Amino acid sequence: MLRHSHSQLSATAPHLRRFSTVDPNLLLQSYTVTPPLKPWPQRLYPKRLVSMITRQQNLDLALQIFHYAGKFHPDFSHNYDTYHAIIQRLCRAREFNAVESLLSDLRHSHIKCGENLFVDVIRSYGLASKPDLAVKTFLRIHTFDVQRSVRSLNTLLNALVQNKRYGLVHVLFKNSQTRFGVVPNVFTCNI
Repeated sequence: MLRHSHSQLSATAPHLRRFSTVDPNLLLQSYTVTPPLKPWPQRLYPKRLVSMITRQQNLDLALQIFHYAGKFHPDFSHNYDTYHAIIQRLCRAREFNAVESLLSDLRHSHIKCGENLFVDVIRSYGLASKPDLAVKTFLRIHTFDVQRSVRSLNTLLNALVQNKRYGLVHVLFKNSQTRFGVVPNVFTCNI
């Protein structure tokens, strides 16, 4: 049976070889990708894309706009603000698989981030009764080269209290300075 499969592969291999020698740029020239919105702007800046994403009522279309701009618009590059805008929309809609996918893309993009993005994600996980994902998000903030602060700690502790995870609140509070380098403040004690 293995010999038979091998002979079939050998027979079709010359046919497939001609596709592997075609210049990828030539293949791309033969395809056009239609923008998700018409009219699509000739010049696109991050601030304008943020506006397009936030004004778009259809979340799927907002995500298509985000992806189209990053992949197909000439000379456009996403920045922290464009990622924050789409992730914020996805969090409100509780589309957490898409949020996680974009966070992974963001981490690999080496775009400089701010803590506000993570505060929003942690808060959303808390509101969606997903405290374990809120903790996971807090713990990986440093992998984005972002310094955790008392703001993200307080948001996490608040999410855990909302979900009645009091034991975890106590452990995180007790170890916040030694383990995470975050000094609790007055607001932390009021959570």
